Amino acid sequence: MLSFPFIKKFKKTIKSTILISTTVLILTISTLGMINQTVIAQEAYALARKNTVNFDWNQTVGLIPSNICGMNVRGGLVPYWGQTDNYVKSLQYLSPNAIRVHDSIWTDGIQNWRGWADNKTKGWNREKIKLFANNVRKWRANGINPDITITLGGFPDWMKKQKIYNWKWQEVTEILDYSQVDDLAEFYLDLVKILNTEENLNINSFEITNEMDIQYAQKLTDNNMPTRMNDLADIYIEVARKLKNHDSRFNLGGLSFARADQFKNVEIFLERLKIRNSKDLLDFLSYHFYITGDKNEYTGDIIQKADTAIPFFQKNYKQLLWDKGFPNVKTNINEFNISWDGADQKMTNQDSAMVDAVVLLDAVNNRVDYLSPWTDVDNEYGKFDQYYNQRPAATIWNWCSKYMNGGFVLNQNNISGVDLMPVKMANGKKAVWAVNKSNYPQTINISSNLGRSYNFQWLQISNVSQYSREYTLDNNIGSNLVLPGNSVSIATW
Repeated sequence: MLSFPFIKKFKKTIKSTILISTTVLILTISTLGMINQTVIAQEAYALARKNTVNFDWNQTVGLIPSNICGMNVRGGLVPYWGQTDNYVKSLQYLSPNAIRVHDSIWTDGIQNWRGWADNKTKGWNREKIKLFANNVRKWRANGINPDITITLGGFPDWMKKQKIYNWKWQEVTEILDYSQVDDLAEFYLDLVKILNTEENLNINSFEITNEMDIQYAQKLTDNNMPTRMNDLADIYIEVARKLKNHDSRFNLGGLSFARADQFKNVEIFLERLKIRNSKDLLDFLSYHFYITGDKNEYTGDIIQKADTAIPFFQKNYKQLLWDKGFPNVKTNINEFNISWDGADQKMTNQDSAMVDAVVLLDAVNNRVDYLSPWTDVDNEYGKFDQYYNQRPAATIWNWCSKYMNGGFVLNQNNISGVDLMPVKMANGKKAVWAVNKSNYPQTINISSNLGRSYNFQWLQISNVSQYSREYTLDNNIGSNLVLPGNSVSIATW
């Protein structure tokens, strides 16, 4: 899981405002610490920084993709564990509308508890797959029925590999021997048949290879050697063709690029599909990004990097797809988080909530079709830890499932350090997301001259506490939504 060098930093500002005349629910996650005295001080300071914001609710700018609130289910892949009441409750809270199943399923099921392969028979371990299928059935029985994508990520142990050496005869990388490509395609077709015919799971979305651009490109270019991206593209083509021939309705894509910034690798992949008359085999293009490998990096810099990443990537990916003749291919970000180098405290606290919210809003604004963080339940990266303790970022995805659907409307406001997204939800209600990326509190004037009082609820999570407050606001006070520094808020009515 690798990141990318950020080319330059810049301040992104988005404006905002809200005129509200009905009941308003305010939800807030804040990175600020102790509540009582801090909140009072914040509000006093923020009242001097009022921002009146207006949205054109009659002008829908774009539709929100149905799979924007996704989740990787690393914990859900574990046999039995994914069926426990604790796990099911955690997944219900996250409430993803799409899930990605990935974590070495092509490895031996005896050696790896998440593996589904059988090195002895050189096939699939049906018992392990049935245990996963039972997990899915338990989720569905409890009202969790998201779109499922299975990542066909790697090559089983028994298939022949080709080692590549540099001029010093040092091994640089290992790739699949081309004589094994047909066998790999048949191997994954067998898995699809087991999942859909034997287990009757009706899964129709599959991703071919995961982060293989590291083996087929990055390790080679690091040694001043040409990439083997054409070979990787050929593997994709053969596996995809085998699956499409089985069921032309399948939604297929790849390559889950680890180095999202290495656009030349993407260009080679697309060009190879075009040359081999295989453009119809690609329904989505997927990539990953992780922000830092420095556990001491300043949180503000991490948030800024997160805020610049998606606009940068999407501009380049959409242009490549257009230039190469793939205008209708979707772009999926199916892995992201803060650290590419394992455990980082920031992935367990409010910093992760801020990053997830910034990425979510940028994904919607920049026409990402599918978004899923890494990951559900995990001690290092999870929205819940291994003991099912909820972390702040989990709330972002719970909110996403409730308040990020329908369409987003015209927003021409500009408040320095605050990202706003006005959403006209599918149920006819409205929601305004407000992410205060600055270190100081700010106030948004959300109502004036209502002519009556109304109830106002504000939920806040900090590093040390959680609380809920209800207000009755009237014209004498005015309705001002105080956004604590480094916070995520939603107003809905």
